[in-house]
Amino acid sequence: MGATRRQNRNWPRNWAAIALGCMLVRLAAVHRLDGSVPAANAAAAAGPLRLSPSAPQHSDHSGVLGLVWLAPDNEFWEGDFLRDVLRRTGRTVVTRTVEPEAAACASSGGSFTVVVPRWISLMDRLPPEFHNGSCSYGIIHPSDEGLYEWPAPQYNRPGVRFVLRQYALPPGSLSANMRPFGLGYKLGFWDRHLGPEAAAAHISARPLAWSFAGTVHHEERRQALELFAGLAPNHVTHSSAFNAPDGLATAAYRDTLLSSRFVLCPLGHVNLDTFRLYEALEAGAIPVSMSTNPMLIGLNYSGPYWPLVFGSNAPWVVADTWEAAYAEVSALLAGPVDQLEQRRQRVLAFWQQHKEDVAQFVSKAIES
Repeated sequence: MGATRRQNRNWPRNWAAIALGCMLVRLAAVHRLDGSVPAANAAAAAGPLRLSPSAPQHSDHSGVLGLVWLAPDNEFWEGDFLRDVLRRTGRTVVTRTVEPEAAACASSGGSFTVVVPRWISLMDRLPPEFHNGSCSYGIIHPSDEGLYEWPAPQYNRPGVRFVLRQYALPPGSLSANMRPFGLGYKLGFWDRHLGPEAAAAHISARPLAWSFAGTVHHEERRQALELFAGLAPNHVTHSSAFNAPDGLATAAYRDTLLSSRFVLCPLGHVNLDTFRLYEALEAGAIPVSMSTNPMLIGLNYSGPYWPLVFGSNAPWVVADTWEAAYAEVSALLAGPVDQLEQRRQRVLAFWQQHKEDVAQFVSKAIES
């Protein structure tokens, strides 16, 4: 997937002041400082999948959504996030991983097929019913970080009820049955999470002023880290490359975010949009990002990026320069804790509402 998928960081969770000592002991037992899992905990590490604990439990009354991942040789990075969003339609979500030629369209009798191509060109290898209009289905298009797969004629094939696209495009690029949506969080993000949910991890129980985990491979990231270095306590984890062996376990990275008040979310490799920002949102931290996406300047758009994804201005810290972002974060940290907690809750509610909005869009498209 996109190169902005980052490494994880192990940091003890401090989710309630009264339980701090116990939590440090528990986490030390589960995660070594290098992010590995001790042999004694190997069985626990194979625990069951857990999707976002913040997702409402809608009743199942509308049939089955068949989520079809078309790249068996590639990890379904967005799988947990997509199930989190789509189960909000009230439908049971069933995931299959197949080669494109083996995909089956089952959009009848209460079932509906949603195809997720690792690359949009995989759509060209689907069976004839996906091309000739005899099958109704949806498309979720991930991973086009560099916008190399746009324009995508596959969006306009007969039978396509809706398209959800990660990495937003300039206004007017998509038809009414198409919309952008957030990148979401990595596979296994909530697995084996035993602490409080993101909403309950109060700002006063988050010991880190800010954190960052990932590669520092371009000037903007270096600039952001240097500017924020004086705001303590903070934690920065460097990794050699995306998904490299020296990265940290997913649970350790998640716990870092749950321990952070702010998370720096500078430019990815080429796109302003990064998984780091959405993972910070999922963990109830406040992202800090820039406003303009340089990828869209070549498409004659230099306006704010986040309203293209969410339909409204983002409530987290969005600035035109990292100096301005630093000034805003410094002021927020120096202000009343209750006000900062209110801001954090507003950011988290905004993110959860985005998932609901996307699910409603899908439901309307299927039922139309």
